[in-house]
Amino acid sequence: MPNSPRKVWCVMLWKTKVVSLLVAVILVATVAADANAETFQHAWNVANGTWVTGGNWNPSGPPVAGNHIVVKNGGTATIGSGDAAVTGRAYIGHTGGNGTVTMTGGTFVLDQIRVSKASANNTNTGGDTTGTFNLSGGTVTVGEVQVGQGGHGASGMNASTGYLNHSGGTINSSIVTSIGVAATGTYTLSGTGVLNSSATQVGYGRSYYNEDGYSVGTLTQSTGTTHGVSNILVVAGGWDEIGVGTYNMQGGSLNLATYGMYMGYAEGGADSNTAGYTSSGEFNLSGGTVTLSGNAPIVMGYNAASGTYDINFSGGTLTDGTGNTDLYVRYTSAVGATFKASGGGTRTVDLSGSLVNNGVVKADGTTLNMKSFTAVANTIDNGIAENNGWYAVNSGKLQLDDVAVATGAQSVNWGEDAADTSIDLVNSVRAQFDNVTTAGDLAIELQANNLAPGTLAANWTTLGLWNIEGKNGLAFDMVDGGNDASLAFRYDAANVVGNESDLRVWKYDASASEWEIQHYTLDATNNIITATGIIESYDTGDFFAVMSEGWIPGDANKDDVVDATDLSVLSANWQGTGKTWAEGDFNGDGIVNATDLSILSGDWQSHAPEPATMTVLALGGLALLRRRRK
Repeated sequence: MPNSPRKVWCVMLWKTKVVSLLVAVILVATVAADANAETFQHAWNVANGTWVTGGNWNPSGPPVAGNHIVVKNGGTATIGSGDAAVTGRAYIGHTGGNGTVTMTGGTFVLDQIRVSKASANNTNTGGDTTGTFNLSGGTVTVGEVQVGQGGHGASGMNASTGYLNHSGGTINSSIVTSIGVAATGTYTLSGTGVLNSSATQVGYGRSYYNEDGYSVGTLTQSTGTTHGVSNILVVAGGWDEIGVGTYNMQGGSLNLATYGMYMGYAEGGADSNTAGYTSSGEFNLSGGTVTLSGNAPIVMGYNAASGTYDINFSGGTLTDGTGNTDLYVRYTSAVGATFKASGGGTRTVDLSGSLVNNGVVKADGTTLNMKSFTAVANTIDNGIAENNGWYAVNSGKLQLDDVAVATGAQSVNWGEDAADTSIDLVNSVRAQFDNVTTAGDLAIELQANNLAPGTLAANWTTLGLWNIEGKNGLAFDMVDGGNDASLAFRYDAANVVGNESDLRVWKYDASASEWEIQHYTLDATNNIITATGIIESYDTGDFFAVMSEGWIPGDANKDDVVDATDLSVLSANWQGTGKTWAEGDFNGDGIVNATDLSILSGDWQSHAPEPATMTVLALGGLALLRRRRK
């Protein structure tokens, strides 16, 4: 059974409380370790050499369990096949000194790895420390990994840059892998590399142990690799400031369990963003397979106070297997979020939970198939000045699951919470039936405006295009004094050309190869236009479009003809400034001059073509259902 929106929301609140507790435990472990002064038992003191050679360390080593060590002299320590490296905490690059560790085999067992750690209160925004960990073979067993860490103090200022180049071997991180912690961190997972992490954070802002700065984390995963996250993946997170996180999924396998993926997650419950930058998170899926298990959700823009949190789906696979994953596009009203499919062909989101859209879902040049979701809901009202909703552009198509319609008087929504009585997401649709005689399904596909069949009427601009079909026997008629059926469309007022009062709903008559205006009502207060008087039809797959009527260039008084009246208006305002269309300014520069005269003369005596069927379709058919039986 589909999850109800209320059930989805209650379950989500429970899950997020558990997630908060989980991350707090992870963070407390990190803070407790950092609370101690950084005292090193061993420092790397040669240009190049093997980790296990005691003379390469000062004092002589090699390090043992519990030691804190640092490589910051610009040199490179190597762990090779057969080597068994052990330590407590390893700093690769620290307080203005750069360092590198290269591992080609063997084992490396330790508590924490810090790949570049800035000095305390450093104000060098260009960075004072660089650390690099190159892993091509062997096994690393570690509690915590940090790639790029800012210095303690109120002015860490992104002074550290860390690189983890992982082309082979395995990292097993039992607590957390953090990329860009009040610093810049880059993790490249390629070749045959395997990362197993309890939690992974990409772009992590200031924490409560007072690391401050511009946080940028990037994780790029390519073909042949595996990244397993047993608890939670956070893209753009932090304690009281959200970082900038980017996950580029180009290939391989990303397996997310338990709590799935959160984008824009302020773990301290606040997001002050005092570092003065714009928080953001991106998950770019262009190849490979992302698998969610255990009903793990995807939450875009969880509790950040600002920023944008986007998923760009241009290739690969997004699936929950036999699970029940919910997708939340824009969880909180303070942020922006966009789920976009692109790249041509068809992108199928194979998730079977609920799709909660409070942001933007867009099919850009591709068919975005989201039919596997068992429920569609929205939990944040979209104001008339906002543009959250559903979009298809550049020959794109957007598909949601068919909507079931029972018998009797019925109202159903496409792209909206089933319980909403008034639609508010852009390009959502509400169908109302006076009397459904045979239950069935309503199939709606949002299409890019350039896919409209036939020839559109001149001077009309398309705001939305829908292909609508009645399936599985859906049939209806009207009771005495009724309306048969109506279709309400939520349009974006920002795209209206001309006067909003000139909006119309058009239906494409395939038999006549022409567009016809429908009976309609306009609710400009809520940006809703409704086609009324829709009767039964056997036809399937009809197109409906909401269009706004423009004006003929040069038609100053908008009477659908360019003539002497318009020339007189232009002449009366010749060389005037601050002018409008009605005063002869046809190119919008505020000046009435030779440019406007040229526009007018180019359309002299032009008329707006009368639409082929301007008479309203009292007996016309809609593409979803059957013609009236006699």
